[in-house]
Amino acid sequence: EKEALWAQRRRGSDGEEADIPGSLQQLSTPGSPPTPEFDLFDHLRHLVGLREQAADLPDSPGVYLWKDGPGKDAEVLYVGKAKDVRKRVKSYFRPPSTPADASSEAAALASLSPRLFAMLRRARHIEVERTGTEHEALLLEAALIKKLQPAYNVLLRDD
Repeated sequence: EKEALWAQRRRGSDGEEADIPGSLQQLSTPGSPPTPEFDLFDHLRHLVGLREQAADLPDSPGVYLWKDGPGKDAEVLYVGKAKDVRKRVKSYFRPPSTPADASSEAAALASLSPRLFAMLRRARHIEVERTGTEHEALLLEAALIKKLQPAYNVLLRDD
């Protein structure tokens, strides 16, 4: 069962093999050592926990930070902005072109890009900084990316 889902997951939209191991062994993420074993069902439980955190987020404009744990010492993995933070963060757990009320964790997992999959494996906490407008969120996001240089954000450069 796990291998069938994984085989489906390895194929990209172009039919080419994605950069994902063929077995559930030795998955690694940027900035962390490889894990000796990966349990799909533990990861699904982990995603459900993150999705529950997302349900409690505000439905207002702001910036969200995916972190590897709570508190000031946690590493920020990704910084994003949204007009509706709750809706945006919940979209990470929904397969593309699926209705908003769909809740298949397996389908969501199978549709994730390798980069997003790796980030969600490391994420343990979602922090939000509210802003008054989308424009303020955009400015704050750019400033935080520049300052924190999260591993999963594309670097903003002053060319």
